[in-house]
Amino acid sequence: MAKMIPQALQDSGKPSVEDLRKQYKLHSQRTWVQVGGTFIMWLFALAAYVLDLIQYRHFFGVSLTVLYLIAIHPIKLWVFKRIQVSERMIEFLLFINFLEIIGYTLVIYFMGGIEATYLTVLYATVIAPVGTVSRRQHTFLVAGICIVAYNTIILLEGANLIPWYKVFPDFHLPWAHRLTRMFVVDGLLLLIAHITSYTATLLRKAKNNLQTAYDVLEQRVAERTKELSIANDELKSHIVERKKAEESIRASQERFLTVLNSIDATIYVADMETYEIIFMNKNMIETFGKDFTGEKCWKVFRGESKPCHDCTNEKLIDENGKPVGVYAWQGQNRKTDKWYTNFDRAIKWTDGRLVRLEIATDITDSKKMEQELQQSRKMESIGTLAGGIAHDFNNILFPILGHTEMLLTDIPKDSPYQDNMKAIHTSVLRAKNLVKQILTFSRQDVNELQLMKIQPIVEESLKLTRSTIPTTIEIKQDINADCGLIKADPTQIHQIVMNLTTNAYHAMEETGGQLKVSLKQIKLEPLDLMYPKMAPGVYACLIVADTGAGMDKNITDKIFDPFFTTKAIGKGTGMGLSMVHGIVTKMGGTVQVYSEQEKGTEFHVYFPIEKNLFKKQAIHSKTQIQRGTEQILIVDDEEAILTMEKQMLERLGYQVTSRVSSLEALEAFHANPDRFDIVITDMAMPNMAGDKLSAELTKIRSDIPILLCTGFSETMSEQKATSLGIKGFLFKPIVIKDLAQKIREVLDKN
Repeated sequence: MAKMIPQALQDSGKPSVEDLRKQYKLHSQRTWVQVGGTFIMWLFALAAYVLDLIQYRHFFGVSLTVLYLIAIHPIKLWVFKRIQVSERMIEFLLFINFLEIIGYTLVIYFMGGIEATYLTVLYATVIAPVGTVSRRQHTFLVAGICIVAYNTIILLEGANLIPWYKVFPDFHLPWAHRLTRMFVVDGLLLLIAHITSYTATLLRKAKNNLQTAYDVLEQRVAERTKELSIANDELKSHIVERKKAEESIRASQERFLTVLNSIDATIYVADMETYEIIFMNKNMIETFGKDFTGEKCWKVFRGESKPCHDCTNEKLIDENGKPVGVYAWQGQNRKTDKWYTNFDRAIKWTDGRLVRLEIATDITDSKKMEQELQQSRKMESIGTLAGGIAHDFNNILFPILGHTEMLLTDIPKDSPYQDNMKAIHTSVLRAKNLVKQILTFSRQDVNELQLMKIQPIVEESLKLTRSTIPTTIEIKQDINADCGLIKADPTQIHQIVMNLTTNAYHAMEETGGQLKVSLKQIKLEPLDLMYPKMAPGVYACLIVADTGAGMDKNITDKIFDPFFTTKAIGKGTGMGLSMVHGIVTKMGGTVQVYSEQEKGTEFHVYFPIEKNLFKKQAIHSKTQIQRGTEQILIVDDEEAILTMEKQMLERLGYQVTSRVSSLEALEAFHANPDRFDIVITDMAMPNMAGDKLSAELTKIRSDIPILLCTGFSETMSEQKATSLGIKGFLFKPIVIKDLAQKIREVLDKN
């Protein structure tokens, strides 16, 4: 027999998970009771059949009905477990009640119909549970269904419209008696419905009254608890006052200890003869994890087996054994691995003996910043040297690149020299990229930085990494999509990710392992900064971690030095991490490495987050080499570059005048300023630099277009060049297509 859900569930559209779990458990228990009761009813029918009290057809009909009633329950539980809305539960359980009533009506029918009036008690097993837990209208609805079902069977049997399963063949009952029985049963069923629903109402009222009494009792308990709390507070106040009176006796000692414990330094006192520790302040106890009073100072603080060879006791007293003043010194403690500035002094203790008082201040962070500053200065010095080398190398590459491109144009496509020239051209471009890396490292490249999201570049780099490393290395990524914008060069970000992931791959190449790359946004306060030139704020933190062999401290101190590498010949040049360091520090960020042997290495790269909105880059379509017929004045102090540029431009149809000196170029321009349509000048030249020459030329003719070419410049940027009247800005080595396009762009605008 199905049970209705409690009123608490009827009042809410969706019961809680805990309520559903309880109801399902309750229905499961009741279902087993119903199945047991139905089975017992079948056993009674079986006994009646065995004793010849009923015929086979009666027993067969009852058996089928019992199977039907038992089959309802698994379906009921399966559906009930999946319904989560209270109204649906009520509708479904009413439907189950209806199916049960049909089953019980069939049992009455197969057991003789009007003869089995005594079996109408089965209806009560449906009505009573509904009345006790559900609404009144539900109770009378179920009772009404029972009455309709029972009356229908009695009337149809009496009218001979359905077969009559008589238990006693000679049983006859007049219509008046039949109707009387039927009305009595109907009345009893309605009475049961009324009694159960009325009883349930009384129980609910009693429950509400009990809850009200409970609330009143709880309120009284709360009031009494408050009274006890007030009394308890008064008692506590009395105890506090008494303690204050007792503590006033020890006030002097407490003030002394408070001062010592509040000092942000480790302080201890030791006997100068026995080296026994007499006192340790709170900071020192926390630093070493224990109060070592009574122990030998050289044993617990330094891990020595005898007094320290550099003990300061002798420096604290004169030849007469009198204290001489404070002795200050610095040193690293092997037990804590921290650096301290120590102030030692010999004083007389309360018992008259001479003791050493030592106050030590932790300067580990200052030492670390000092080392980082030294490293930064070293990197700047090496960067300046690298930048100078890159400038000279660019001047060498420029003619090689230009002549190679012209030869590729001159040599027929089917010439056997084509492949050789292409190989030279490819090598020159590789050298150009190497120079770019050197300039990046030296902080002298002038790549334009842009506001960008770093996530797509990191993800694309990881895709490329996945295709180039073996499957024995698992790649895991955790890229935070909410990370803000940074100001950077996309190519450089790609180089950073590729360099770090390649290093991680080499660390796990033989054993395999896990490469984890994550990107998150963090906020660094002033105390969190790891590099002197960093500013507090929000940073994008890129973490590249591997499970390789790891490194010791000696190696991690050198990994950002240029040309330092631990890889085999052919696997690394030592420039990768130097380049990463140069790019990131130039952006105002820093790179931190954490490594432990046999456990792996983590690189943390910090990029400052910009507050500006993201600016979309304009996409420039590819253009073919453009030609012209204008008159060009070119100036460069390198004869090889000047010759190559002149040949290159004359091939494009231009009329070229070349000068190897800026002073000669100024003289030629002054003699006939209207002769030239554009001037192309080098930046770094003797006597007069390119920017100074540009200024002099514009004084003579203000509308003359000028293109400035340079290998690198610490002081010249494209913005500054524009402010000087320079119309274009190119970096050596320049390919023909870029030079031709820039000339046409400037001339067409002018």
